[in-house]
Amino acid sequence: MAGAHRALCVGSVQFNLGVDSGDPEEQRMRRRLYGSLAPHQYPVLVAHAEELSRVGSRDEFEFGLAALLDAIEARITPRS
Repeated sequence: MAGAHRALCVGSVQFNLGVDSGDPEEQRMRRRLYGSLAPHQYPVLVAHAEELSRVGSRDEFEFGLAALLDAIEARITPRS
């Protein structure tokens, strides 16, 4: 769940700063940011580093929100 929270924060900051996700240098920096995270702590972000490097801040925020909600659902859904 921490990974989803981090994606929400990063997406929110980038949206507010007006970061251009189409800029190749920005994409490289994003790939490096997400790819350098600890996979056991942020498996969703690490697994999708390439995809996240190309999406805009709004899409990134929505991705993070969906990941957060998925994590909440997984915690409250009874295991069989």
